[in-house]
Amino acid sequence: MAEVAHLESPSKLMNEFLKEYRSESSIRKYSNETAGTGISYLLDHDYADIYLDVLQKWIPKARRQKGIRVS
Repeated sequence: MAEVAHLESPSKLMNEFLKEYRSESSIRKYSNETAGTGISYLLDHDYADIYLDVLQKWIPKARRQKGIRVS
């Protein structure tokens, strides 16, 4: 019987994700202004849907109407 690979805990994965995507170099690398065409497309289409979904689920409507800056 094949051994099942151990999956990392969700909190560890989240910490790794945040460490990567909160760094100054990653912010510059993944922003529209510096991204290549492929990443730019993803930011405008796939990632935009994910961000908007999270904002709508977790940020109160009154706060969203005032405007939100994601950094």
